[in-house]
Amino acid sequence: MLGLFAFTYLSLHFLNWLVLDQWFDLGAIAADIARRPYITVGFTAYALLVPLAVTSTPGGCADSVGAGTACTGWCTRQRSSAAPTSGGR
Repeated sequence: MLGLFAFTYLSLHFLNWLVLDQWFDLGAIAADIARRPYITVGFTAYALLVPLAVTSTPGGCADSVGAGTACTGWCTRQRSSAAPTSGGR
């Protein structure tokens, strides 16, 4: 759940930069990502978090991939390695 909260915070931060700083100007966004190393690292980190956030939801794996793909095995391993809950406490 912590990862989803972090992803939500990063999404709001990214949207703030996209709307208030860049005004949806794709040329300025690409130039900013290429010119400033901290924005390049942040954008790369955000891009890497997107698939993690999608597959972290209860139905994320089943909804995001088709049957028989390579991710199916990973999703099964991810669910089986989850810590057992204490019955709602």
